Amino acid sequence: MHKVLIWDLSTRIFHWALASSIVSTFVFAYGFDEHDRLFQWHMLAGLIAAFLLVVRIVLGFVGTRYVQWKHFFHYPADSLSYFRSLIGNPATLYAGHNPGTALMALLMFGFIPTLVFTGITQDWEISEDLHAGVAIALAVAVGLHLLGLVVYTFRQRDNISKAMVTGYKTAPVDSGISSGRPWTGLILTAVIAAWIYTLLATYDAKQATVKIPGLQSVIHLGEKEKEKHHD
Repeated sequence: MHKVLIWDLSTRIFHWALASSIVSTFVFAYGFDEHDRLFQWHMLAGLIAAFLLVVRIVLGFVGTRYVQWKHFFHYPADSLSYFRSLIGNPATLYAGHNPGTALMALLMFGFIPTLVFTGITQDWEISEDLHAGVAIALAVAVGLHLLGLVVYTFRQRDNISKAMVTGYKTAPVDSGISSGRPWTGLILTAVIAAWIYTLLATYDAKQATVKIPGLQSVIHLGEKEKEKHHD
């Protein structure tokens, strides 16, 4: 086993951008009262997470080897064997996503659009209840993901979290990708930054609205809208 390049720059940028947006949603949701204008940033962070998910979907088709969607799915027998090995013998090393991280990633990717949709439609009673439930599920998934990283790191003596910083991971020498695609990563960073800038430029805190770049759809930032109806 050697340290080989597994994650290209685009993947690492996406990973940390999504992690930051998810953390931000929780900070603004639980750190501020629903009538505080800063609470609106809870939904703004959610919209950014949704855009990043669209970016990730595209990368799943055009990205490097281990970013592609086919590497997220494992045979049930392989997954079961992997989870059993976490308790007994050292787990099998995977160059890309192991069954645990793949499962948590897919769950989180599914929760994000659900949260955004139910957040936008909070005037529906069912959406408000579902939003709270899915938010808890997302928090649990994130917690399990972090716990899995800790267990894997201690069991395998391999800090795989660091791989999302450097791009290098312990794997067979012939399993690495040929390039980290730095220029693609820089272009992706520019696209993400431009989209976020455009989103925030249309944000009206007083009216609690924002326009989705490219769609020009006006989104009412839920909690603020409720406050207005009470006046």
